[in-house]
Amino acid sequence: MTECPNCRSFGALLVDRADGVTSHVPCWACPAGKNAMGIGPAYHGAALADNAEFGPTLGRWDGTPPGWILYGKHGRGKTHLAAAICRDQAAKGRAPRFVSAARLLRLIKATFDRDTRPAAMAALEALEEADVVVIDDLGAEHRTDFSEAELTMLLDALTERGAAVVVTSNLDYETLASQLGMRIASRVAGLARPLQITGPDRRMTRSA
Repeated sequence: MTECPNCRSFGALLVDRADGVTSHVPCWACPAGKNAMGIGPAYHGAALADNAEFGPTLGRWDGTPPGWILYGKHGRGKTHLAAAICRDQAAKGRAPRFVSAARLLRLIKATFDRDTRPAAMAALEALEEADVVVIDDLGAEHRTDFSEAELTMLLDALTERGAAVVVTSNLDYETLASQLGMRIASRVAGLARPLQITGPDRRMTRSA
């Protein structure tokens, strides 16, 4: 196995940020670091440079609130951009964590089971300590009292400690509010600014 030239295969490293703070972050170059961020193997190579239209704007972001709501139709590259944001922010010295909305709710439910609680709690604690939190595919899950309450508490906690939030969704604000309720939609709007991701369906383009 070839040693990562970035972190010497430790999966993490110290980065001197632009604000003068030295930060301990996951490695953005090797599989171990990207897995630690929560980025799946399909998006390990994601880079903002891959998207000439939106990459430059997102690359200028300093990783502080407000974050971004990346919304648009299926297949426009929202998840790819979100994974690329994580890698870019790690390189800038901010600790990012990526989680799908569905997995987030599964983790929360897993904390109620004695056997799955330790692993679920560790994953949630990493999320709670992150500088940048990406919630992918928000609005795809079914709305329940449980999901509304838990997502509301998470967003309130992120707001309180000043974490930056990036959300991807196939839904615009009005549809998101209808799907998940105004409590969640208004909190997301307060944490992040909207950026509509347009263009062709990248999945169809790759298969053509």
